[in-house]
Amino acid sequence: MNSPNSRFQVVPPNQIQPQPQTPPPAATPPPTDSQIQPNQPSQPTAAKSKSFPTGWAIFAGIVVVVGAISQIRVAPSVRAEAWLNPAPDARRVIHTEIPGTIKEILVEVNEPIEVGDPIALIESQQMEEKIDQGEIQVEEAGVSHETARQQVYTAQMRLNQAQQQLAFSQERVGQLQAEINAMEAGTLPPHIFGYQQKIVNLEGAIASLDDTIANLTPLVEQGAYASERLNETQRQKLTLQGQIGEIQAAMGMAKRRMYDELAAKQDEMNRLQTSVLVAQQDVASAETLYERRQPIVQKVEERQDKDIGIYRENTTLRSPLDGIVVTPDLYLLEGKTLPEGEAVLEIADTSQLVAVIEVRQEDRDLIQAGAIVKFNPPEPGLPSFTTQIKEIISVLERDEQLGKSTVRVIADIDTTNKDLQPGAKVYARIESPQKIPLYEQARREFLNLFKVRKYS
Repeated sequence: MNSPNSRFQVVPPNQIQPQPQTPPPAATPPPTDSQIQPNQPSQPTAAKSKSFPTGWAIFAGIVVVVGAISQIRVAPSVRAEAWLNPAPDARRVIHTEIPGTIKEILVEVNEPIEVGDPIALIESQQMEEKIDQGEIQVEEAGVSHETARQQVYTAQMRLNQAQQQLAFSQERVGQLQAEINAMEAGTLPPHIFGYQQKIVNLEGAIASLDDTIANLTPLVEQGAYASERLNETQRQKLTLQGQIGEIQAAMGMAKRRMYDELAAKQDEMNRLQTSVLVAQQDVASAETLYERRQPIVQKVEERQDKDIGIYRENTTLRSPLDGIVVTPDLYLLEGKTLPEGEAVLEIADTSQLVAVIEVRQEDRDLIQAGAIVKFNPPEPGLPSFTTQIKEIISVLERDEQLGKSTVRVIADIDTTNKDLQPGAKVYARIESPQKIPLYEQARREFLNLFKVRKYS
């Protein structure tokens, strides 16, 4: 169905009316010069009107092709400078083992040294005083130990003397006890037997006098002259009887002395037995004191020997490893007094190297740990080498002179390459593990080439 507002209407064939023929317009004569208005643009020719859309199409095609090419993703590489340094964990801080004053520094910065090489000379007045004090302590300990030894000797002498006296006393007690037992059994000891023999002799003499008296008595009664002789004989008898009494008293006293001596010797033996026990205890105490002071003396002597060894060994500070000295301004250490355990300088082990790469801040997004990095030494003839990024330090470092910020990137180095030395400069090319559009790569190169800074 045709809409009444339709621009074109469908007419049935039987209703088509023939249209009248319109005569062609008359030819218009060309304008004269007077009729041409100045500065009026001329009409384009038919040829120009056909070439105009064709040029734009070619330009548009080029733009499309360039845009398509710019979208191609490529794996860029980051170029940077790098320096070979000892690994951070391969550095060793050398400390003082004794307090003292650094008399002289014997090494220079970046100087290669070997194990045992002298580093510095140290004077330690404190250690010298300590050693002097130690000598006094050793001497005092020795005197104390010798005193204890003398006490052991003295106690041992007293013990020996007490033991000898006890032995003599025991022997005498045994002798006395045996003599008394024999005497009580009827066998008198020699000195008692002497008394007894004298008594027997006197009794025999008295018996002879009794016979004389018996013979003289009848004669005296008859009035004979024997009266004086009888009286003399009786006086002699009384004298002998008196002598027997004296001898019996002496013999009794001798027996009493034996009993008294036995009792005294028994008391002496008991006392000496106690003295021996006391002397034995004194010896044991003296020996214990001596034994206790022996390790003290040994300890004091060992400590003194150790201090002397430490002093002699550490007045010259030596390197514990092979490497290079990395501490700056070593001359400032001379004359400086340091306590024990104070850091003096730092030595880096050159057998463990890392490459410290300075990557521009703008290229930080193109690198990551584990990325492949190729190094080229600037010296001609030295081969390049390849490794991987170990660590990226996120802290930016600002170089005010160059007007740029960099990120430090760490890569391990194969130290079997003897051509690589600490402090050497190399050129690094880090292969980015991610791809970016080609136009972005071109833009980065343009910014880096002309050092254009962007402001957001």
